[in-house]
Amino acid sequence: MDKKSQIIDREPQTIEEEREKWCEHIPKIYQETYRRAMAGKSKAAGIKAKCQDCCCWQRTEIENCAVPTCPLYPYRPYQHHDQKRLRHPTESNLTQKEAHHGAV
Repeated sequence: MDKKSQIIDREPQTIEEEREKWCEHIPKIYQETYRRAMAGKSKAAGIKAKCQDCCCWQRTEIENCAVPTCPLYPYRPYQHHDQKRLRHPTESNLTQKEAHHGAV
Protein backbone atom coordinates (compact mmCIF):
# COMPACT_ATOMS: atom_id res chain seq x y z
CA MET A 1 0.00 0.00 0.00
CA ASP A 2 1.45 3.38 -0.95
CA LYS A 3 1.68 6.33 1.44
CA LYS A 4 -1.25 8.22 -0.14
CA SER A 5 -3.54 5.20 0.32
CA GLN A 6 -2.52 4.92 3.95
CA ILE A 7 -3.48 8.55 4.56
CA ILE A 8 -6.83 8.15 2.84
CA ASP A 9 -7.66 4.87 4.63
CA ARG A 10 -6.86 5.97 8.17
CA GLU A 11 -9.39 7.05 10.74
CA PRO A 12 -9.87 10.79 11.26
CA GLN A 13 -7.68 12.22 14.00
CA THR A 14 -7.88 15.22 16.24
CA ILE A 15 -5.63 18.21 15.68
CA GLU A 16 -3.70 17.26 18.81
CA GLU A 17 -3.10 13.74 17.47
CA GLU A 18 -1.94 15.16 14.14
CA ARG A 19 0.48 17.47 15.94
CA GLU A 20 1.90 14.64 18.04
CA LYS A 21 2.32 12.51 14.93
CA TRP A 22 4.16 15.38 13.26
CA CYS A 23 6.30 15.85 16.37
CA GLU A 24 7.62 12.28 16.01
CA HIS A 25 9.88 13.34 13.11
CA ILE A 26 11.31 16.31 15.03
CA PRO A 27 14.64 15.77 16.79
CA LYS A 28 14.00 15.33 20.51
CA ILE A 29 15.93 18.47 21.52
CA TYR A 30 13.48 20.61 19.48
CA GLN A 31 10.19 18.92 20.38
CA GLU A 32 9.50 21.04 23.47
CA THR A 33 9.83 24.26 21.44
CA TYR A 34 7.39 22.85 18.87
CA ARG A 35 4.90 21.83 21.58
CA ARG A 36 5.07 25.25 23.29
CA ALA A 37 4.52 26.93 19.94
CA MET A 38 1.56 24.75 19.01
CA ALA A 39 0.00 25.26 22.45
CA GLY A 40 -0.01 29.00 21.77
CA LYS A 41 2.10 29.67 24.84
CA SER A 42 4.87 31.60 23.10
CA LYS A 43 5.06 33.63 19.91
CA ALA A 44 8.86 33.43 20.12
CA ALA A 45 8.61 29.63 20.26
CA GLY A 46 6.35 29.73 17.20
CA ILE A 47 8.91 31.71 15.22
CA LYS A 48 11.77 29.53 16.44
CA ALA A 49 9.90 26.30 15.63
CA LYS A 50 9.01 27.48 12.12
CA CYS A 51 12.59 28.52 11.39
CA GLN A 52 13.87 25.20 12.74
CA ASP A 53 11.39 23.29 10.59
CA CYS A 54 12.21 25.36 7.49
CA CYS A 55 15.95 24.80 7.96
CA CYS A 56 15.67 21.05 8.64
CA TRP A 57 16.46 21.46 12.33
CA GLN A 58 19.95 22.82 11.60
CA ARG A 59 20.87 25.78 13.81
CA THR A 60 23.63 27.00 11.48
CA GLU A 61 21.18 27.06 8.59
CA ILE A 62 18.94 29.38 10.60
CA GLU A 63 21.91 31.60 11.49
CA ASN A 64 22.86 31.80 7.82
CA CYS A 65 19.32 32.00 6.47
CA ALA A 66 19.39 32.71 2.76
CA VAL A 67 15.76 33.83 2.49
CA PRO A 68 15.70 37.52 3.44
CA THR A 69 12.25 37.81 1.84
CA CYS A 70 10.74 35.53 4.51
CA PRO A 71 8.43 37.49 6.84
CA LEU A 72 10.16 35.84 9.81
CA TYR A 73 13.69 36.74 8.66
CA PRO A 74 14.08 39.78 10.96
CA TYR A 75 12.80 37.76 13.91
CA ARG A 76 14.67 34.48 13.35
CA PRO A 77 16.51 32.98 16.30
CA TYR A 78 20.27 32.55 16.65
CA GLN A 79 21.14 35.86 14.98
CA HIS A 80 24.43 37.48 15.66
CA HIS A 81 23.92 41.15 16.47
CA ASP A 82 26.30 42.26 13.73
CA GLN A 83 24.35 40.28 11.09
CA LYS A 84 20.95 41.89 11.65
CA ARG A 85 21.41 44.13 8.64
CA LEU A 86 21.37 42.33 5.30
CA ARG A 87 24.54 42.85 3.35
CA HIS A 88 26.01 41.33 0.26
CA PRO A 89 29.62 40.26 0.94
CA THR A 90 30.97 42.78 -1.59
CA GLU A 91 29.04 45.62 0.04
CA SER A 92 30.67 45.37 3.45
CA ASN A 93 31.39 49.10 3.68
CA LEU A 94 28.17 50.34 2.07
CA THR A 95 24.81 50.95 3.65
CA GLN A 96 21.84 49.19 2.10
CA LYS A 97 20.65 52.49 0.63
CA GLU A 98 24.06 53.17 -0.92
CA ALA A 99 24.23 49.66 -2.31
CA HIS A 100 20.76 49.97 -3.83
CA HIS A 101 21.24 53.45 -5.31
CA GLY A 102 24.95 53.20 -6.01
CA ALA A 103 27.71 54.64 -3.88
CA VAL A 104 28.77 58.19 -4.58
